Amino acid sequence: MRSLRQAENKSIYIKDNMSIQKKKKEDNIPKCDQIAQEVFNAICKQDPSSVKKHLALNFSFMGHKFPVAKLVFDAVFREIPGTFSKFKQVKSEISKNNISIVYDFVFTFKEEPKQQTILFQFNKSFKITLIETSMLEISVNSEEANEEESTIEETDTLLLNLSDQKIINIPFILIEEVPFVTATINNEPRTLMFDSGALNLILNSHYFTETNIEEETDKSVKITIEATADEKGKLKEIRNTKVSDFDFYGISFKEQLIKTLDLSHLEKALKIEVHGLIGYDIIKDYDILYDYPNRQITLIQPDETDNFIKVNYSIYNQDEIPFEMIGEIPHIIAKIQSIVLKLGLDTGCSSVSIDEKYFIDLSSFLTADKDNKVAGVRRNKKVKTGKIDQLIISKQTFINVDTIFGGHNRSEESDGVFGFPVLTNTLLLVKYNEEKLVFLNE
Repeated sequence: MRSLRQAENKSIYIKDNMSIQKKKKEDNIPKCDQIAQEVFNAICKQDPSSVKKHLALNFSFMGHKFPVAKLVFDAVFREIPGTFSKFKQVKSEISKNNISIVYDFVFTFKEEPKQQTILFQFNKSFKITLIETSMLEISVNSEEANEEESTIEETDTLLLNLSDQKIINIPFILIEEVPFVTATINNEPRTLMFDSGALNLILNSHYFTETNIEEETDKSVKITIEATADEKGKLKEIRNTKVSDFDFYGISFKEQLIKTLDLSHLEKALKIEVHGLIGYDIIKDYDILYDYPNRQITLIQPDETDNFIKVNYSIYNQDEIPFEMIGEIPHIIAKIQSIVLKLGLDTGCSSVSIDEKYFIDLSSFLTADKDNKVAGVRRNKKVKTGKIDQLIISKQTFINVDTIFGGHNRSEESDGVFGFPVLTNTLLLVKYNEEKLVFLNE
């Protein structure tokens, strides 16, 4: 009898313990949901690198394992030509070692929305072990691939050595209203676009050959991605090249793998050799003064900025406005007549680029409008172009502004970007740490 009671008590204990464990896991679902929401927001901003901290070491994406999974995840959501919205949890499932959550979302491509699903799987430490989605077909060609044993270096975060100089003056030339600078790569001077709207340093695959990663990892990786929302949009191949030595006015690194893209369409449009792009990851540790009239960009260590302005620009009127970082781009509030827009600063933009959804509302303020084609970093785009009568940013007014509609493809939080038409008419200081833009006018 005693043995029977002991067995019953043990059975009750086991059931109660299992119920407690299940309840604990159910309590963990909101935390996993919060992380999934953060990932989705980063995807909307086309900035998947910001969620790397949530990815498990054994992370898998669309059937691919580490490290290819992380490379594909990073590449695909920077390249997908569409927008994401209406992210909603529809199902969750708890197992012994994992929590799986399925979400619905809407992917809009070429103005046609389509319902899609995405699956997140989390381990006990709330790290994402798996992401699968219905919207993609992804092929990765890996020569002699052994994904489990590979140790390819991550290239999202550069290990930079900052310059000893607190103030760095960088001369540039303007080609088609876009600034170009010189950097030394593998001991050779190279011409690169200064593109503050690009997240990473990118090199032109025409001049930098694909690294044979087999020497270090027994693996050579080539990534090709296709988006399949109603219509397939073939995207460019993203590869790596090993850079032995890089120096940009004292900002330097050695022996790192850098992403390459085919930029031949840019060279054709600009009629010059384009060896690559200087992106946000090279300049993010500095405040920046853009002086287009004197063809100079000044990088300033943030603790020196106020003194630098006081010494050099004390007689200038200062119009200071806050900005919001969306991805790698600082965004401010601008107005065209009564229409309020959130526009980002992008030196790689030769005009003001506005989401095409505003074209009808703004067409009455537009002159000389026509269909055209512009060269983007990754591909040429068909757009509508014209001149906006008046663009207002804070106390600054810009007249007859070259504008394109349809060249903008970022998150739903952003209405567009501005570049040359604003920068050529004023001095502009970007304080990244303080999240402020300062217009300087004599």
